[in-house]
Order: sequence, then C-alpha cells, then structure tokens
Amino acid sequence: MNRRFLAVAAVLILLLAAGCGNSPPELNQIYSQLNFLNEPGSERVWAELLVLMNADDEDGYDNLEFIHVINEKQQLFWTVDSDSRSERDNRGMKWIGGQRFMMTEGEIPPPGEYRVIITDKAGERAEDGIFLPIVKEIPAAEDFPEIAFTEDDNIFIIKSAEKRNIISFYDSAGKLLSAYASTPGEVNIRALKENDILTDNWRSMRISFYSDATGAGLISGPYQRR
Repeated sequence: MNRRFLAVAAVLILLLAAGCGNSPPELNQIYSQLNFLNEPGSERVWAELLVLMNADDEDGYDNLEFIHVINEKQQLFWTVDSDSRSERDNRGMKWIGGQRFMMTEGEIPPPGEYRVIITDKAGERAEDGIFLPIVKEIPAAEDFPEIAFTEDDNIFIIKSAEKRNIISFYDSAGKLLSAYASTPGEVNIRALKENDILTDNWRSMRISFYSDATGAGLISGPYQRR
C-alpha cells in the first residue's frame, strides 16, 4: 500500500512539474516597414507601421500571446494579441505581427528607436528593437498604383509608375489568401486560378509597391470583386 501510494505521488509530482514548466519565447528575426495607404477615389493618405517577427516557443506556437511595439521617448504603445495578429508564411517561415500600428489620425509615426516585445501566456518575454527612419517624401494620392476593371470580369489592368507591383487577394473576412507580383498592364484572373495562385473565394484585393523615393510602401485598396 505504501509503495503504491509513493508511486502515484511520484507520477503526480512529475505531471505537475511538466504543467508548471515554461520556456521563454525566442525572437529570431524582425521585419518592419512604414506604409502609406490610399482608398480608391479618395485624396486622403495615411500611414501605418508594419511589424512582423519570426519567433518560436518550446511550449508551442499557440503559447505566444502578446506583441508590443513601444517608443518610450514619444510615449507610444501598441499591442496586438493572438486573436488579432497577422500571420504569414513565407518559404516555410512563419511570421506574426501587426500591420496597422498607427497614430490616431493616421499621421506618420515619429522616427527613432522602437522596442518590440513578444510575451507568452506565462508572461515570459523576448525583446528586440527596430529603427524607423525619417520619411523622405510624403506621397500624394496620384502617386499610388491603381487597378482598373474592364468589361471582362476575368481581366483587370494595373496602372503604376513602378515595374514591380504586389497584388494581394483577400476573402470576405479580410484574411490574406495569396499575393502575386506583376508588372503594369493586364492581369488575367483565370490564368491565376489555373496556376494555383488564386482560389474562387477571393472577394477583394489591394495593390502595392515599395517606393525608394519615399522610403515606404504605397498601398491602394481595397478593390472589391465585381
């Protein structure tokens, strides 16, 4: 009886120890970019900061909970949780973060150092930093790329001053489905589907390019599926 009790107690201790264990997250890499946005037909231009990170956690990827972006000098603080963060897969690497870190009125976030912190459900954390440079030039609405629809629902036209443009397709909930790089001119949606770039449940798209003159991305959209 005593031996059985000791054996059960030993198992319980091991289970409790396993349940209480926690490893801190590992922050492998951070990608950040300032983006300017414009809605089709509008003259308004606003800025958002994109911050993505490649991170790991020995206790499971779902254990990663909060991402904080902080500029202490300017007293700025943004947070996204596991339910609202963006997730992207790129060549086998998983990236999480947020693409809508923005000021109250969409002004340009101040340049300087920003702390990026990721925490797990136990409060363990990993931290790194990014630097946001001074914006070289604020774009006007006419500087953004455009998408023009044609009478053929399977054809749309890219109008852009840049050779390389990214078309991003989204479903009805706003989830990113796929992205496609294209030069200005006609794009055939049927061909994208045939090449497994696009599925039929897409509902909207955005077009963007990176401007060296501005030092930021220019994003136009959303364009709703016809």
